[in-house]
Amino acid sequence: MIDKSQPSFQGEARYIDPTVDCVFRTLFGSNKNKALLLNFLNSIMGLKGDQQLKSLEIIDPYNMKTYLEDKQGIVDVKVTDARGRVFQIEIQNNVVNSLPSRMIHGQAKICASGLESGEDYPELKPTVSIWLLSQNLYPPEKTQRAHLRYFWHCLEADLTLCRENAIHVVQLKNGENDDTISAELALWIRFFRQGKHINLKDPPEWVRNAPIMGEAVNVLSAISEDRRQYLIYDSQEKARRESLEFQREVAERLKKALDSAKERADGERQRADGERQRADQAELHLLAEKQRADEEKQRANKAEAELLRMQRLLADSD
Repeated sequence: MIDKSQPSFQGEARYIDPTVDCVFRTLFGSNKNKALLLNFLNSIMGLKGDQQLKSLEIIDPYNMKTYLEDKQGIVDVKVTDARGRVFQIEIQNNVVNSLPSRMIHGQAKICASGLESGEDYPELKPTVSIWLLSQNLYPPEKTQRAHLRYFWHCLEADLTLCRENAIHVVQLKNGENDDTISAELALWIRFFRQGKHINLKDPPEWVRNAPIMGEAVNVLSAISEDRRQYLIYDSQEKARRESLEFQREVAERLKKALDSAKERADGERQRADGERQRADQAELHLLAEKQRADEEKQRANKAEAELLRMQRLLADSD
């Protein structure tokens, strides 16, 4: 919901984060910005020259009114090309452990909906899922690549079952570390990483030198200058910050609880070790007492035997 109690639109210079949902959908889910979408998809797919995508149809184009009324919370962009291939594009700012399962499930749903009743399997159209992640899916010790591609592939025989059905993962944080990506894709990664810091009235040289980046920044400028769009953006950005802050607080509380539990467990362990040592010492003491008792018994037995011997001697002398 848009916070209208404290309107954010004051006419001052603004910075727009392109990873916020409504901005992302404006960039790639709007018919008037198809040039941006085509350039982005061609850079992801590595298509050059005649292989490049020339036209696309956006499924459920972004519309501000329907977006506000949307109850299902659609957060991705879906498009089809001239061959019928479906492209699903989504931005994810919070990477959780279940994200890979969500990626697979999302693509499976699109694939399953690609066949109408009575159609044969050869008519099934390929699905390409593209995920832009603000946080890395993998730690740097596993990979520092920015662009990861997943296909249906047999590891043992090195055979690909289906190469057109793919999941592309773009780890935005690794954009500066991966020299294997194309210059076009590197620009888009830089845009999504640094977009929220771009001065829209005076963009940096790397934006001015790339016409497609200039068009993308113009979209951000249009959002910043439109009161209603900016209110939607500001509301979502605040909600995201609050959500991230809540997650940080939960993580901190959880860490404190775990540290406290560990401290208590360590204390209990130390107490148990102390009790064990005391029990061991008591057992040693008991063993020593038993040994002394055995020795006393042996001495008593010897004394008793000596007494009996003396008694027999006295009896014999009589």
